[in-house]
Amino acid sequence: MSVIYVVTEMGEVVLTYELEAGGGMKLLQSSTVVTSGTSGEGSKSAEIALLPDGSTLYATNRAKENTVTAFSVDATGLLDFKQQVEAPAFPRGMTLANGGSVLLVAGQSKTELWSYIVEKDGSLTRSGYSMDAADLPPNPATLALVADSSGSRPLVV
Repeated sequence: MSVIYVVTEMGEVVLTYELEAGGGMKLLQSSTVVTSGTSGEGSKSAEIALLPDGSTLYATNRAKENTVTAFSVDATGLLDFKQQVEAPAFPRGMTLANGGSVLLVAGQSKTELWSYIVEKDGSLTRSGYSMDAADLPPNPATLALVADSSGSRPLVV
């Protein structure tokens, strides 16, 4: 079974779809990225990232809440809430680095980049390393990893 994950900006949810043989998609699940017990009104989702082994999915939520929500992914592709961590203001871009052992999150409104250690179970711990407007171009919105000219070292751009 092939599964597709879609983050909805205004809906503050990650939708899980099954890709059907004929090319259609069947909705399996809707998972909120807002804090339990809150409406989420005024928040917007922006980005999702999936660990290389498919065990954990991360989704940003910006504006009213500035967070990254982590979900465990079961054998069928369904999501289960794992953790929610504070993120830089207006977290927009997000990418996994170092084979999925580091999560980088760009805060668009204050020009910040925070890094998190991805633990063996997929949970996140702030690494203590960050960058701000002195080191970054203004308002980062998207991150991508590319190899340097030797092809051996990933760089964040």
